[in-house]
Amino acid sequence: MPLKLEDALVKELAVQLKPKARRIWTHKKPFASKPFRERLERQLGYTPILQPEIDLCVLTNSDHLSAVEAKLFKGEMTFKTPFDEGIGQALALHRYGFDAVALWFLFPDGVKLKGVNR
Repeated sequence: MPLKLEDALVKELAVQLKPKARRIWTHKKPFASKPFRERLERQLGYTPILQPEIDLCVLTNSDHLSAVEAKLFKGEMTFKTPFDEGIGQALALHRYGFDAVALWFLFPDGVKLKGVNR
């Protein structure tokens, strides 16, 4: 269930970013999408072997290719909540040569800020 919420939030973010980008892809695996794979080959010079999928990929109007790894944090935030969740994927995207890489933490409505701030 949480993955569906994460997917929906990433798609909503893509809609909001669309006016500022030439092209946006969500939830793509380079080898599963020929047009996406071809774009990566043109931009990066090769196709990265990357699993799992790239959550959000943005081709800016200035021809820069940015990648985003998104992680949804739900429920009660505790000391044991892994805030480094997704860092490995984001670092892999950076190493592959994207112009910019981000790790976005998503918090649904109702998450108590006190726990997040700790």
